[in-house]
Formats: sequence, structure tokens, C-alpha cells
Amino acid sequence: MNSAEIKIELFRKIDRLNDKKLLKAYLLLNNFLESFGNRKTESNELDAKIELAIEEIKRGNYKSNSEVMTSAKKKFGIS
Repeated sequence: MNSAEIKIELFRKIDRLNDKKLLKAYLLLNNFLESFGNRKTESNELDAKIELAIEEIKRGNYKSNSEVMTSAKKKFGIS
């Protein structure tokens, strides 16, 4: 989908909402969009950390979910 198609699809979905759901959707979307305006240096730092994590994964430096869960259960005494 290109940008125009996405906007049309969003418009159609929003247009079908009742007043209560429309208000919830507005508040959710508005908060989401405003959060991008507050990202400056944090964004660059976060992006760098994400890139570093991706490189570590490519090198094989990671643990599977089951390894992490087993370790956490052992650490916190969960069976």
C-alpha cells in the first residue's frame, strides 16, 4: 500500500466509528503522534542501541526465549 491508499483506508475505518470509539481513537492517535515530537536526542541514542543489538544478534550473541525463561524461573524460584 502506498501512502494515499493507507490514508484512505484509515479514513474509511475512522468514518465508521461511533462517537465514543471515535474519541478513543482520536486520543490514542493524538498521543501516539505527539510522542514523535518529543523524540530528539533520545531517538538517536535509541536508534544506536537498536543497531548495536541487531549486530549482536547477527554475531550470534543472544539467548533464546526458552533460555531466558528458564534462567528467570530459576532466579526467582518459579517452577
